[in-house]
Amino acid sequence: MSDASQFIAGRLRQLRAQTAFSQEQAADLVGVTFKYYQRLESGRVLGIRISTVEKVAKAYGIDLDAFFAKRRPKLRKLKALPPPHRKRKSRT
Repeated sequence: MSDASQFIAGRLRQLRAQTAFSQEQAADLVGVTFKYYQRLESGRVLGIRISTVEKVAKAYGIDLDAFFAKRRPKLRKLKALPPPHRKRKSRT
Protein backbone atom coordinates (compact mmCIF):
# COMPACT_ATOMS: atom_id res chain seq x y z
CA MET A 1 0.00 0.00 0.00
CA SER A 2 1.40 3.40 -0.97
CA ASP A 3 1.75 6.24 1.51
CA ALA A 4 -1.04 8.13 -0.27
CA SER A 5 -3.43 5.16 -0.17
CA GLN A 6 -2.57 4.59 3.47
CA PHE A 7 -3.25 8.26 4.33
CA ILE A 8 -6.56 8.31 2.43
CA ALA A 9 -7.69 5.04 4.03
CA GLY A 10 -6.82 6.36 7.48
CA ARG A 11 -8.62 9.65 6.84
CA LEU A 12 -11.75 7.77 5.71
CA ARG A 13 -11.73 5.70 8.90
CA GLN A 14 -11.22 8.88 10.94
CA LEU A 15 -14.08 10.74 9.24
CA ARG A 16 -16.39 7.78 9.63
CA ALA A 17 -15.47 7.44 13.31
CA GLN A 18 -16.18 11.15 13.87
CA THR A 19 -19.69 10.70 12.52
CA ALA A 20 -20.23 7.28 14.14
CA PHE A 21 -21.44 5.94 10.80
CA SER A 22 -21.19 2.33 9.72
CA GLN A 23 -19.33 1.60 6.49
CA GLU A 24 -22.70 1.10 4.80
CA GLN A 25 -23.92 4.51 5.98
CA ALA A 26 -20.67 6.18 4.90
CA ALA A 27 -20.85 4.55 1.46
CA ASP A 28 -24.43 5.78 1.07
CA LEU A 29 -23.43 9.29 2.17
CA VAL A 30 -20.56 9.41 -0.32
CA GLY A 31 -22.60 7.84 -3.10
CA VAL A 32 -20.48 4.75 -3.75
CA THR A 33 -21.16 1.07 -3.32
CA PHE A 34 -20.53 -0.57 0.02
CA LYS A 35 -17.89 -2.89 -1.50
CA TYR A 36 -16.04 0.01 -3.11
CA TYR A 37 -16.11 1.98 0.15
CA GLN A 38 -14.67 -1.03 2.00
CA ARG A 39 -11.85 -1.20 -0.55
CA LEU A 40 -11.20 2.54 -0.22
CA GLU A 41 -11.10 2.39 3.56
CA SER A 42 -8.76 -0.60 3.56
CA GLY A 43 -6.40 1.05 1.05
CA ARG A 44 -6.96 -1.63 -1.58
CA VAL A 45 -7.91 0.78 -4.39
CA LEU A 46 -4.91 1.51 -6.56
CA GLY A 47 -4.88 4.90 -8.23
CA ILE A 48 -7.73 6.59 -6.38
CA ARG A 49 -9.10 9.40 -8.53
CA ILE A 50 -9.03 12.90 -7.14
CA SER A 51 -12.69 13.19 -8.15
CA THR A 52 -13.44 10.34 -5.72
CA VAL A 53 -11.58 12.12 -2.92
CA GLU A 54 -13.47 15.32 -3.76
CA LYS A 55 -16.74 13.37 -3.58
CA VAL A 56 -15.81 12.06 -0.12
CA ALA A 57 -14.74 15.49 1.12
CA LYS A 58 -17.92 17.12 -0.17
CA ALA A 59 -20.08 14.44 1.46
CA TYR A 60 -18.48 15.19 4.82
CA GLY A 61 -18.73 18.96 4.28
CA ILE A 62 -15.02 19.69 4.01
CA ASP A 63 -12.73 20.82 1.20
CA LEU A 64 -9.66 19.05 -0.16
CA ASP A 65 -7.31 21.19 1.95
CA ALA A 66 -9.05 19.98 5.10
CA PHE A 67 -9.13 16.39 3.85
CA PHE A 68 -5.36 16.34 3.31
CA ALA A 69 -4.45 18.47 6.36
CA LYS A 70 -2.40 16.87 9.11
CA ARG A 71 -4.99 17.82 11.70
CA ARG A 72 -8.36 16.16 11.98
CA PRO A 73 -10.87 18.23 10.02
CA LYS A 74 -13.86 19.82 11.69
CA LEU A 75 -16.99 18.35 10.15
CA ARG A 76 -20.34 19.91 9.64
CA LYS A 77 -23.15 18.24 11.51
CA LEU A 78 -24.38 15.26 9.55
CA LYS A 79 -27.65 13.53 10.11
CA ALA A 80 -27.20 9.82 10.58
CA LEU A 81 -28.53 7.86 7.68
CA PRO A 82 -30.41 4.64 8.24
CA PRO A 83 -28.53 1.63 6.94
CA PRO A 84 -29.66 0.57 3.49
CA HIS A 85 -32.16 -2.22 3.46
CA ARG A 86 -30.88 -5.54 2.26
CA LYS A 87 -33.00 -7.93 0.38
CA ARG A 88 -33.26 -11.25 2.11
CA LYS A 89 -32.78 -14.33 0.07
CA SER A 90 -35.72 -16.64 0.19
CA ARG A 91 -35.10 -20.18 1.35
CA THR A 92 -37.19 -22.02 -1.15
